[in-house]
Amino acid sequence: MMFDVDVGQHPAQFPIESIDNLELFCAEEELNKPRFELIDITPLSVSTATDSLTEQLHYTDLFDHETQEAVSPWGHSIATTSSSGSPSHLYSNRVLDILNEEHDKVAETNEVDHLTRNFVLTQASNILGILRFELRLLKFFDEACVPLFSYEVNDGIHNAWKYKVPPLFLESDLVRRSMFSFAAMGLSATMDLNLLQLGDNYEYGEDQARLLQAESTLQQNSHPNKFPRWIQDIGSNIEVYDFDTDCKLNMFLLTTKYFLDALSKSQEKIGQATSQKYGFEDPFIAKELTVSSILIFSFLGIQPNRLIKLINFETNGKCKSNSKDNFECELEPNNDPQVEPRDNPEDEPEPDMIKVSIGVRETIISCSSTVLQTDLCGLLFFRASFEVGCPSLKECRYPVIRDLVMHLYEFDEVSEFGTLDEHNESRNVDEFDSETALELEALKGAITSLMLGMYGTLYHKFPIPLFRFLMVIKDDFQSLLYNKHPYALRILFVYSCLNSFARFQMYNDHNMWRDYILWYKEEVQKQGWRWYDMDECLYYLVVEKYYLMIQYADFPQIDPIKICAEEDNQMAVDI
Repeated sequence: MMFDVDVGQHPAQFPIESIDNLELFCAEEELNKPRFELIDITPLSVSTATDSLTEQLHYTDLFDHETQEAVSPWGHSIATTSSSGSPSHLYSNRVLDILNEEHDKVAETNEVDHLTRNFVLTQASNILGILRFELRLLKFFDEACVPLFSYEVNDGIHNAWKYKVPPLFLESDLVRRSMFSFAAMGLSATMDLNLLQLGDNYEYGEDQARLLQAESTLQQNSHPNKFPRWIQDIGSNIEVYDFDTDCKLNMFLLTTKYFLDALSKSQEKIGQATSQKYGFEDPFIAKELTVSSILIFSFLGIQPNRLIKLINFETNGKCKSNSKDNFECELEPNNDPQVEPRDNPEDEPEPDMIKVSIGVRETIISCSSTVLQTDLCGLLFFRASFEVGCPSLKECRYPVIRDLVMHLYEFDEVSEFGTLDEHNESRNVDEFDSETALELEALKGAITSLMLGMYGTLYHKFPIPLFRFLMVIKDDFQSLLYNKHPYALRILFVYSCLNSFARFQMYNDHNMWRDYILWYKEEVQKQGWRWYDMDECLYYLVVEKYYLMIQYADFPQIDPIKICAEEDNQMAVDI
């Protein structure tokens, strides 16, 4: 069941992120007989389910420049490909049996889980030490937000959030803050919060006539989003919030500040865990950091208040992952006249969604080996029972990916080498100078990651693998983005449009993806870059038509040019 947010005539939906740390792939072929390897990006074992395999499986390099790898929708290498580009043999039956058996155990719940959940949801707010409005947020999170984590297609993820997180809510202030902020963001788009607030401040049946009078007054008020003064003065014990989006005391801006405080606490806790020898092996710390990190990514992805940009060029450098501080940036000299110099050069650059995404991934990776041995392991992996059917980049026929590949060699620096199409193979990167060759490899890697995200959306029938694109892009592509490489920015533009199609936002008119889309078109016109036919169609569908893709199994086959052509034909027929 999807959670619809009705914004005028254009419904929107917002999903939530889940992450997978089980990185299995088929390694190099020997006499057409595959050898299976387990990749673990932490020094600890991935889970108890895989401990028995360590004698047969060994570690290998995540990035192989010699062979072409198929990567899972979550950014992990899962199969090498032969010279023909087709995937090699898949997981061994034993590996799949163990992983699937462990996944089935994760999906199970017991009476204690149900009792704990019911206790949290049915207690009075004063017993839990929270406000009535916060109790409403908690119930809303349980009823409306939890199904978004799994899109009701993954029992392990669903049950982890439904039954395993509530006990953590009672123990962790960090988790409470994150859950409240996320639920408030969703609740604001679905219900009349002024009336909810009045209801939260009275017991049912108490002064009912007064509440009805308040409702009538609110409806007649010229500023329906603001409480009349007499309602605010009903009682000193009443919690009053302002929901006017133009007001600095807006309740959800305050909630956002509350959330950012949770983010700060999360970074502080990460620093503490890093400074300790076995900090991330503490189950409680690992679990609360994992839950809060997923909510941080999701909250920032859907928030409409421009708290954070998709990319902030003020850094003018590339960011590095850092498990202690979540991220750090190496600043290069600022030669962009449009970027004002900082008063204090030592000030940290303003974070953007790209850096936060990489930081979230690093945090979850640091905690994953511990969390996978707890009752929250369902958050971290999907059922590994599918064959690797994703095409190679060369053979891919997804319309969006095909267009990106076809025009890859057409940006200014290498336009003289022509395009890559079905009848014209690309030149070897050795024919370009070393700098251009590295750029091409970085761009191809980013397009490959985007393709794999679309394939994961097809297979799992939910868009979470697509959203994780920002978590898996490599440093070389990030460097191109921050240096405003035209084609790198185009790839980010296409990704933003796909996110809008997949409804990774709360409001269609107010979200970071749309902001970047609008900025990119202006930048193309200002810089004189090429504006491709597909770009025009993507822009039209997102900005003008609020196009949404409902059938995720068909997502890779989305063809913006074809959709626009069909719409033009329909308009001609109507005329």
